[in-house]
Amino acid sequence: MVPWSPSQWKGDQELLCDSSVCKTVAADYDTCCSCHSKGLWEIDKHSKRSSQALHIEYVRFGSNAFVLPPSDFNTSAPANLVHRHGTLRVLPSNICDFQNLKLLDLTSNQLTHINTISCLRNLEILKLEYNKLVYLSNETFQNMSNLRSVSLANNQIKEMDPHAFNGDSINIFNFDLSGNNLTKIDVTNLVMDKLYCEINYENNLFQEIENILGWKVNTSLHYGSGTVTVAKNPPMHFPDYEYVGFSVDQFPKLFKIMRNTNFYFGNNTYYCDCRLEPVLRFSNIWKPDYSFVFPNFPDYICPPDGPNAGINAKLFLDKTERDKLTCDLHGDLNCPSRCDCFDQPSRDRLVVNCTDQEISHPEFLKRMPKGFGHNLELYFKNTGMKRFPFFKYLKRVSILDVSYNSFEDINSLFSVDIAYFEKLKKVIILNHSLSDLPDSFKKLDANFIYLGETPIICDCTNLWIGEWRKVYNVNKTINPLLCNANGKILHVEEVTKEFLGCNENPFQWDWLIILSSVIVSLLAVIFGLFMFFQYEILIMFRMMRQTKKPVTAQNLYYDVYISYDVNELDVRIWVLSDLRNSLLKNGLKVYDTVVDTLPGSNRGEVISIKIAQSKQIIVVLSKAYTMEDDPFCVQEFRGAVNHFFRNKSKSLLLINYDNIQTSDVSDPYMKAFLRLGKYISFADRYEKITNKVCSIVKTKT
Repeated sequence: MVPWSPSQWKGDQELLCDSSVCKTVAADYDTCCSCHSKGLWEIDKHSKRSSQALHIEYVRFGSNAFVLPPSDFNTSAPANLVHRHGTLRVLPSNICDFQNLKLLDLTSNQLTHINTISCLRNLEILKLEYNKLVYLSNETFQNMSNLRSVSLANNQIKEMDPHAFNGDSINIFNFDLSGNNLTKIDVTNLVMDKLYCEINYENNLFQEIENILGWKVNTSLHYGSGTVTVAKNPPMHFPDYEYVGFSVDQFPKLFKIMRNTNFYFGNNTYYCDCRLEPVLRFSNIWKPDYSFVFPNFPDYICPPDGPNAGINAKLFLDKTERDKLTCDLHGDLNCPSRCDCFDQPSRDRLVVNCTDQEISHPEFLKRMPKGFGHNLELYFKNTGMKRFPFFKYLKRVSILDVSYNSFEDINSLFSVDIAYFEKLKKVIILNHSLSDLPDSFKKLDANFIYLGETPIICDCTNLWIGEWRKVYNVNKTINPLLCNANGKILHVEEVTKEFLGCNENPFQWDWLIILSSVIVSLLAVIFGLFMFFQYEILIMFRMMRQTKKPVTAQNLYYDVYISYDVNELDVRIWVLSDLRNSLLKNGLKVYDTVVDTLPGSNRGEVISIKIAQSKQIIVVLSKAYTMEDDPFCVQEFRGAVNHFFRNKSKSLLLINYDNIQTSDVSDPYMKAFLRLGKYISFADRYEKITNKVCSIVKTKT
């Protein structure tokens, strides 16, 4: 035995590798050692590193128990606990106290969960066969970095989380889950980019592989180093490789990056259906080792209870035989009831056939199944449908057959840009009731449209149909399109404007309608802009009419009226101590409601009179002022605005004291002044504000 320390090992315990089996020069040395590694405590039976035996003592039969150490127990030396064929239902209550535990063997007890096992950070070997465990969480072994061998064989486990035993903090070399009741397995518990020896899933009930976390293969990594055994499970379907994280175009690389993984299928059987076909496309890569896909190849026979029963699977290595690899989607929730749905990846198609099934409501077809086939073929002949609305899945449609229905109009079906139907190759509408074709068909290849010998009506408005078919050189014998032109049934290619008597220079009503629509739309936009910005427009128009001559009218006694919320202390102090004093020092007559209104006066009447007698009104906008809670503030602002618009010699000056935004105010005029930027911002120092205000007021007075 020689010391061994693999790079992926997360633990801090020293490991030994059997050098008689594993050679250091071998390419698979680490893989070999993962199968033949031991701890020092397993080798040296007579030194201080040898393992001490612990025992179980029951507190109550079949229920609680605790670990009992020997009298000379050494907490720094390795320990083991072996208690088989007992009646434990839960882990011993004090098991977490024994951090030196290296081996725990509780085989053949009655444990139903092991939620607290992760406390044993130094545990290396765990054996819990023949218990009653039903669920395995991805936190069960969290942070157990020294754990290298786990056996949970022959329990009753029905479910396990993704990354159940291969999280970042652990690296288990051997994991045995054989003989359980797993019906589903997540791909993250099958494919791992970690070092391991064997993962054993024999004798379970696997039906499908899941990909709950949306895992994707990383082609820059190498996956697996040991054996994953999934033998002795019931017949199952091949996994949907794209769903479980392997896109088909990655298959050439897939077999290289997983070359170290040995999947052992034993005598498992897999249904020979559509899920097999994507793998066979790259059969030249993995041959001659066909057992990667077919166990016991070349003698693998498709199961008797599935498609292609009794056929030797090697038949499908021939491409011409792969059309038989289909999946019946009749039970798919998205397959319309009473319709036949099947997936045929060899032809890259998924077929939904509702022919001769009555479909009274088109919403019945709102959803369609998905599969390996990317092209959706819809056959809805003779269903009684009168219309086919637009559905998003039409982007996937390559063939649409709605023949023998009562369609009078298909404009709703092609209501979007025809480029949306990127896969469309054939539209079949035989025995229809159509009178015309949608103009959007001009963007399709005319060879894609089959209307049979039921005529449409030809007139001067749809002469383009004949020209369209001529451009695409449609064969009139194979794909005829007839029309009723002046009572005669002709091929649309034969109908001319001379035959119909169409005016050479008809009045261009279309252009007139388009021009009228443009004008109406433009007027609507202009009107909308005016309605939205009507107050801004009024203010700008009023300012352009502002007289530049000094105001000398005798009835205008005051130079300035100051409007502000007198209840806001900081605003009142600034107005009275700075703004008002600065205006007075510049020889201006100022009216302030706090200082100049006589006690007992009717404030509402005084406001109306004094604003009328003032040449200019200064409004100090603050948060309280814009909230319009004070009726006197509202009266002052509305009075100021009214006089501003009625008398072109008056001016209105706003000071934005609290950096008010348009979203903070409801008054449309106040909002318009702010949006136009017609205010003095209070962002500068007080002295600059007052000087600027005085300069503006003196200029206009």
